[in-house]
Amino acid sequence: MNRNKVFAAMLTLVMLICTVLPASADGLPKAEQASAQEADKPAFSFGECSAAAVCECNTGTVLAEKNGSGALPAGHLAKLMTFLLTAEAIEGGTLTEADTAVCSANANSQQDPQIWLEVGEKITVSELMKSVSIGNANDAAVCLAEKLCGSESEYTALANSRAAALGMKNTTFADVCGSDEATRSGAVDLCLLCAELARHKEFSGYFTTWLDTVREGKAELVSRNRLMRSCKGIRGFKVGSTKAAGECAAVCAERGDMTVCAVILGAKDEDALLEQARRLLDTAFASCEVYYPEVPEEALAECPVTHGVRPAAPADIPGLRPVIIAKGTYKSIECEFEREESLEAPVAAGDVLGHITFKQEGRVLISEDICAAEQTDRVDMGFSLKRVLFNLLNL
Repeated sequence: MNRNKVFAAMLTLVMLICTVLPASADGLPKAEQASAQEADKPAFSFGECSAAAVCECNTGTVLAEKNGSGALPAGHLAKLMTFLLTAEAIEGGTLTEADTAVCSANANSQQDPQIWLEVGEKITVSELMKSVSIGNANDAAVCLAEKLCGSESEYTALANSRAAALGMKNTTFADVCGSDEATRSGAVDLCLLCAELARHKEFSGYFTTWLDTVREGKAELVSRNRLMRSCKGIRGFKVGSTKAAGECAAVCAERGDMTVCAVILGAKDEDALLEQARRLLDTAFASCEVYYPEVPEEALAECPVTHGVRPAAPADIPGLRPVIIAKGTYKSIECEFEREESLEAPVAAGDVLGHITFKQEGRVLISEDICAAEQTDRVDMGFSLKRVLFNLLNL
């Protein structure tokens, strides 16, 4: 074989290799590059379930999900909205925990689980909240919703409105208890609900109580959320099952400055459900941390103002918020900012003075405007005269 034939054979072989393994810009094959990009992400493991999601509540960051936007039967988790609306009414002053509700025929007719309220029976709002949060009681949930809104239909209207305000795009409330299969939600939506509920720390005791009684000891309440007895920092919220929804959980825990919620819908059985929830929470706390942006002093320095009633405008970054990053990687975050050298009066509060960006390995974590914190009016004749007189009097 002559040299020309050998060279042609080698060239053909190289072309075939390049075709089979297309290289990226940095020389890695595409498959290897993708693996490298995923290597630093938390390894969340989802077991057998219809849907799941993990969220850091303080920042609203969804850390991982499986079919997170799928609208599935909500089951007992629908009652979390009942509790949230009740807590907000109490904080708003339109309801108190000591207020009394009266059981209606509608509440009395609800299927198990229940606390066996009788028609016309009086019960406090606090006992109803216990019955909903600890015991998943359907009759208590409807009685509470009717106390809150007057009727179940008025309650569902309010619940759907509040869900929309929270950004729960795949959620519909057709009843109070989640017994109606038309009451549906997604794992990510329920994380949003739990994140809002987690803000109401004054009501945490309702979700971290294992055993209690209501109706003067006639009804015993036992929580199905066994994680409250073994999971560090547990805050609640609810574990339950229905035929349509399967085994479901929405559990929340707080450790350090992170509050994490894990929602699981349609798990295999209760033991698998709770083990999966524990694993998701532990993975989140072990893999992630909150990063509070460290803003350089120069970025927030006052900006000189020409022809203003004062020489400079104070600066602020109103949209700046903490973000979630992989644990231990904060040293790789870089900050860049640009600023106007000066502004011409008048300057309104909120006028843009510049922009600041925080990046980690080329990925933008935070990008916000630097704004004027206060209004600075333009100098007029009256102000000029006052300044002259002030200077003369202080000679």
